[in-house]
Amino acid sequence: MAVPLEEPSHQGEGDVELTAVSKLDDDKTKTSALQEADGRRVVTIFDSPFLQLACVASNPLDVLMKSLDDMELKYKKQIKKHFTLLIQTTSIIAVVVVMFFVASLVSGFELDIGWIALFGALTLIILTEQDVKGIFSRLELDTLLFFAALFIMMEGLTELGLIDLLGQILINLIKSVPIQHQLTVAIILIVWVSALVSAFTNNIPFTTAMIPVVFKIAESSLVCLPLKPLLWSLGFGACLGGNASLAGAAANVVCAGISKRHGYYISFGFFLKIGIPMMLTTTFASMIYLLIAHIAIPWNARDISECLVK
Repeated sequence: MAVPLEEPSHQGEGDVELTAVSKLDDDKTKTSALQEADGRRVVTIFDSPFLQLACVASNPLDVLMKSLDDMELKYKKQIKKHFTLLIQTTSIIAVVVVMFFVASLVSGFELDIGWIALFGALTLIILTEQDVKGIFSRLELDTLLFFAALFIMMEGLTELGLIDLLGQILINLIKSVPIQHQLTVAIILIVWVSALVSAFTNNIPFTTAMIPVVFKIAESSLVCLPLKPLLWSLGFGACLGGNASLAGAAANVVCAGISKRHGYYISFGFFLKIGIPMMLTTTFASMIYLLIAHIAIPWNARDISECLVK
């Protein structure tokens, strides 16, 4: 409900008058409203939790344009400041992304991508003269600790030999079928194992631990499998499997943390009700795509033929 702070004066057709009105009992921001007051059209053209701008006008478009002009004058300095911040941020992100590629492709480049990202963040803080205390107060420390614990857990499982055991089980299942069907079985197994495990252990550390296993499967003399479809199967399975639960992907955890901070709590069970059907559907679709691409249309027929010759 909006109540005028001052009585708007009657003006001629085409004239525009802005009236500031306060909000009383409506906490939800209205994006557009048309109200009737004393037989005149009152059009809400800007609204925030603190201030609602309304106008009395015969032409709402004129009101909108005048309001935009007034806002531009009022926030001109802020717009300039934010535009400068946009340029600085975009430039530093571009440099960081380029350095990621350099670290991955250039041999002898010893700087880890984690340090590259950290240097980029520190450079941006220094250039923009941001309040460091305010920035750290907005960090999702519980989310960072969650991911740190996940990586520690996956490294522990790797050191205990569980990931290698999983790879050996996959190799034994694949070699138990005729050689002409091994790639089909490998694609199905890797897609679904990756999807189901990533759903509850987070796909980033799981993928990191599984990449050596996939290479081991491709290089095994017990089976005849090209590497590329196995890597694609791992990528699709781990990526789509992470959509099943809150713990499955980094984006899910970060989104839930930010939502909770703003008063919207997303429970683990609520996310599962939506995430599991979505994960099953998309993972099945990706499996069909991989089977069409690598079995029905043998993109890797050359690699398979070379493997058979060996």
